[in-house]
Amino acid sequence: MAKDAAPTLTGSYPIDTGLAEIESDPYGANRYILKVNGVPSSHVDLDDPGYLDFEYMRWMEPIFLEGYPPEDYDGRARKLRVLHLGGGGCSMARWVASRYENARQVVVELDAKLAELVRTNFQVPRAPLVRLRVGDAVQVLPTLSENSRDVVIRDVFAGSTTPRQLTTVGYARHHNATSIAGWGYSSGAALAALNAKLFDALILTFPDLASVGKLPEEIRGSVQLGEATEWPSTFVQIATHDEVAARPEGLDGLDHVTTRDYVARHRISTPKIARERIKDVAEFLKTVSKKS
Repeated sequence: MAKDAAPTLTGSYPIDTGLAEIESDPYGANRYILKVNGVPSSHVDLDDPGYLDFEYMRWMEPIFLEGYPPEDYDGRARKLRVLHLGGGGCSMARWVASRYENARQVVVELDAKLAELVRTNFQVPRAPLVRLRVGDAVQVLPTLSENSRDVVIRDVFAGSTTPRQLTTVGYARHHNATSIAGWGYSSGAALAALNAKLFDALILTFPDLASVGKLPEEIRGSVQLGEATEWPSTFVQIATHDEVAARPEGLDGLDHVTTRDYVARHRISTPKIARERIKDVAEFLKTVSKKS
C-alpha cells in the first residue's frame, strides 16, 4: 500500500518554466492532477501506479502489454529499457515500473524544479529504476547510445503543443527508427493516408477519407489522396454504425491492406471495443516490426 500523500500536497509551486499546480481529483482518493502553466499535464494515483486516467496513456497500455509482454522481461537477464522524452508527473514511468520488474527508465524533463517537485511528491521509483535527467529532449536524444532503448515515448509539450522538430518523420529516421507507422483517426486518418509515402505502415481508425476534399485549397494544394494500391502495409478499422465517414472503397482483395469492423459509432465505442481496437493495433505493429 502506498503511503498517504502529504496534507500540503495540493497547491501552486513556482518552477523554472512558470507555475505548477497540483489539484485533487474529486473522483478518487489520493489521485491528483498536475497542471503546468494552466495546462493539465499528468494524472497520478498515489495508491495505484497501474491506474492511467488520461486516454492517450490508456492507449499506450495495450501497446506495451501486447508488444512487450511483461513475462518476457524477468528483470534480471532481460530488463525493459524505456526512454521518456518529457516527464510531467511521471505517470507512465510509474506505470511501467509497476508492470515490468526491475525495468530501467530514463525520464528527460526540461524543468529542473518540476522534476524535483514530481520526485518529492509523486512516489517515483529511485534510480536506477527511474532516472530523472534534466535537459531539452531535442538536445538529449542525439547523445544517447544507439539501440540503447526498447521503447521511446515522446510526451513533450511546450504549452499545449509538441515542438515541431520532434514530430517529423525525418527526425525519427535521423535517429534510426527502424520502421515508422502513420496512425490517424477520422480526418486524421485521411491526412495519414494523404502522406502514405512517408510511412512504412498505416493505421486508419474510422477513416473519413472524404474529408481531404473538404480542405481549403491553400492547405491541400495539388496533393491528392493516393489509391490504396499505393499504400504501405495498412490496417483499417471501420465502425459498423459510422454516421460521419463512409466505408472506404477499393480495399477488397488487396493483400497489404487488412480491415476489421467494430460495433461502434464514429465517436462512441464501448470500453471493451475501444480496448479491442488498441490491442489489434498492437498486434498489427508487431507484424510490421518483424518485417523491418
